[in-house]
Amino acid sequence: MKNENIINKFILVYTMNKLVKDVDPKSWYEIKMEATKHGMKISEFLSFLVKEHKTKEKKKFSVWDHILYGKKSLTDKEAEAIKKSIHDAFETEYDFEW
Repeated sequence: MKNENIINKFILVYTMNKLVKDVDPKSWYEIKMEATKHGMKISEFLSFLVKEHKTKEKKKFSVWDHILYGKKSLTDKEAEAIKKSIHDAFETEYDFEW
C-alpha cells in the first residue's frame, strides 16, 4: 500500500510537470505561493485565474459595446459639422484636396 501511494504521487508530480511545461522557476514559485495564500490547490488557483481573466475580458468587450452601440455623444448633424470644419481647415491650410 505504501509503495502504491509513492508511485501514485510520483505519477501525479510527473504528470503535473508534463502539463505545465516551460514555466520559469520564479513564476512557478509565485503561482504556488499565491495558491497557498488563497488556501487553494494549484489546479484550483489556475482555474480561478482563468475565470477571472474571462470575466475581465467580458468587461472589456462590454465597454466597447457601450462605446460603439451606446448613446451617441454627438448628433449626426454636429458630427457632420465637425467633419466639414476639419475638411475645410485641411483644404485651405495645406492645399489638400479630398
